[in-house]
Amino acid sequence: MKKHICFLFLLAFASLSGTAQEIVIERPPFSIWNYTSVEIDKIILSDTATILYMTGYEKPGQWIRIAQETYIRANGEKKMLRYATGMELSKEVYMDETGERSFVLYFPPIDPSTERIDFIESDCPTCFKIWGIELKSPVLTNRIGVPEGARREPEGINDTKSLPAPVFKAGIATLKGQVLGYIPELNFDGLVYANDPLTGEQYEYEFKLGDDGHFEVKVPLPCTMQVTLRLQNLKQIKVLLTPEQESSVYVDLQGIACQESRARIDKCPKGQWIYVNGANAELNHQFLSLSDSLNNTFNYDRFMDEILGMSASQYKEHVLNLADSAINRLKNEKGSQQVKELATADVKMQAMDRLFFGSYYLESAYRKANNIGYREKLTGYTPPVFSPDYYSFLKEYEINAPRYLYTADYCWAINNCKFIQLNEVNKEGTTKEMKEKLAGMADLTVEELNYLSDCVNSNFINWPEDKVNLFKKNCNEYVQSLRQTNLLIEKYQTLIQQIDSLNQLPGNNIQSILEKANLFDYRDLSVDKPAHDTLEAIQMKFFKQIVQPDTFSSDFRQAFYNKYERQIRYLCAEEVLQSLIGTDKGLAFDLMATQILASPLDEKTPLAPRVLTYVSKMDNPFYYTYLSQKNDELLREIEANKKKGNYTVHTVPEALTGDSLFYEIIKPFAGKVLLVDF
Repeated sequence: MKKHICFLFLLAFASLSGTAQEIVIERPPFSIWNYTSVEIDKIILSDTATILYMTGYEKPGQWIRIAQETYIRANGEKKMLRYATGMELSKEVYMDETGERSFVLYFPPIDPSTERIDFIESDCPTCFKIWGIELKSPVLTNRIGVPEGARREPEGINDTKSLPAPVFKAGIATLKGQVLGYIPELNFDGLVYANDPLTGEQYEYEFKLGDDGHFEVKVPLPCTMQVTLRLQNLKQIKVLLTPEQESSVYVDLQGIACQESRARIDKCPKGQWIYVNGANAELNHQFLSLSDSLNNTFNYDRFMDEILGMSASQYKEHVLNLADSAINRLKNEKGSQQVKELATADVKMQAMDRLFFGSYYLESAYRKANNIGYREKLTGYTPPVFSPDYYSFLKEYEINAPRYLYTADYCWAINNCKFIQLNEVNKEGTTKEMKEKLAGMADLTVEELNYLSDCVNSNFINWPEDKVNLFKKNCNEYVQSLRQTNLLIEKYQTLIQQIDSLNQLPGNNIQSILEKANLFDYRDLSVDKPAHDTLEAIQMKFFKQIVQPDTFSSDFRQAFYNKYERQIRYLCAEEVLQSLIGTDKGLAFDLMATQILASPLDEKTPLAPRVLTYVSKMDNPFYYTYLSQKNDELLREIEANKKKGNYTVHTVPEALTGDSLFYEIIKPFAGKVLLVDF
């Protein structure tokens, strides 16, 4: 039997004695809402009360709260909440395992001719609000349509052309549009996030919506790339913008409410609620149609449950399998070759994020499963070990591939490359190449240059032949001395044999020999104290012979590192990445360099001439042009701020650093309360 869903306006039978009539409205439609956590199941209207039967939805263990100051608005008039059943007002009410809570709210009566009401859970910005609740119609009577031409079927889905190679071309993209169904009470904040791959910074561009929901924002970009549009509590949207071109976005708030509602009688099936026109319209249109599938690849709650207890290698395999499954699904989706390439790059960026932060996610899964808060001491957990093999995804996913520039998150992938920590890489210390690069990046003093030379000279790979021969002579004495004690257990006899064999090889293999020598631990042997002292003396003598005299103090070394931390981190990261992907050339290396070199800009510090000179020698002239423009913008901003007045310049001695500098800065304000803003 075919079922029909009816919108019920039930007129209860009035008794002969004149009992008040009731109108029952089941699952009423509504225009828009600000949260999806409460819904209206039924409204009863009488000449004594307006009663709202409601359900609250949250995850089990989470809570909802209904404020005492809640009211309904009918014909512009507020009707304050009288009382509630099933819900203690202005209290946090926690959800049981069902994740639902039914309650009833009682308000004063309203004029029976009222067509729509608003539900306002007090006037706080984060309180629940539902606007335009229909009392007379089974469908929305104030539906705002999407503008002509914006709502369309995807085109070019059979197009087999690949994405063109991205080109660096800086300029300002314009993003404009309208939030359809918007009302000023929503008071949406608008933000566009642009993650700059060249500077490594996320730039935020705020904008206000007009009373009718119109907006426009200018976004400087280095190339055609995705930005993230955020409108209050709506799902964030990735939009592909092009410098010097205009794109428009239409957000259908009423459509979202119709799709997300659980209860309303006119509930809509899942479908499109954002429409993009202008530059890259078709690519954006198709990408947005895939967004739900893409964003569900690494569903947080499911992901946390799946990775619990995994080792680093198991975790990596799981992440790559999830990404591969999503990429294979994309092959069967409707869409052009270009959108599939863009979506594939997006999935790989998501996967790389999970892989870079594997330590965080695995610990988080353990905390979640064991109900350990992030501020609580972690017990019973063994951190996984991330070997160089773990990072093979950087080569498999071609971290150097220019197509990633189209994505919103390539900036972060490059930034994360700078923080990979591997004991197996960069153990040899400062090389001549590193010294030359650092000297090109920074204005080093004579003493700092001498320190770098000292570091290079102490590096084993730079030792002259006579020094290598002396080391091998000492190593031979070390091996023979250990053997003559007759105290070595079998595993150390094997180890000493390996050291001896390495020592007999021609050439400079000091690093390999020392790695083996470090594995010998005399404290692991059960011997009497005299024998213990003998073994310790042999070990100490050998390592003492290769220790370089400290020409520079530890304070100087630390100050040097603090001063050039960014540059040193980049040079080390460059070496690490080279060891992982087998090359030291390509886009990833260029962007690591520009991100490090541009980092002072984020601290409102102009770039040093030496830095700009270094950038000018890079292969792509765009890097110099772009960073020079950023630097000029900062200089103009500094000059403009100087003209504003209301500040005093205090000069401090240049030699002061650290705490001494801070105390010198605050000295003129002794006895006063200071706000220090970092």
